[in-house]
Amino acid sequence: YERRGPLAPAALHQLAQARRLVGEEAEALKLFALLLADAGLRPDFRRQLTCEKAELLMMLGKTRPSSYAEAAATLRQLLEEKDLPYVWQARAGHTLATVYH
Repeated sequence: YERRGPLAPAALHQLAQARRLVGEEAEALKLFALLLADAGLRPDFRRQLTCEKAELLMMLGKTRPSSYAEAAATLRQLLEEKDLPYVWQARAGHTLATVYH
């Protein structure tokens, strides 16, 4: 990632997933923010990252309840995207329902 090559976003994504798996959710959330700040991401990759960020916020909601509202807002923003393919509508909608549950 530090070399800023063509595989940098994928490497940063892997790092964020690793942080999430070892229980460093707050650090993983920072990495997702870095990834989503990149304007050159492919739309499907951006959607995937957005859903993963919402899932991470949902996990953080167990200890920080305000994260649930942030997760819901993130998913609603994705669902408002014009011409959003059905697969992303389904994933974001299901995750949003889980947040509300």
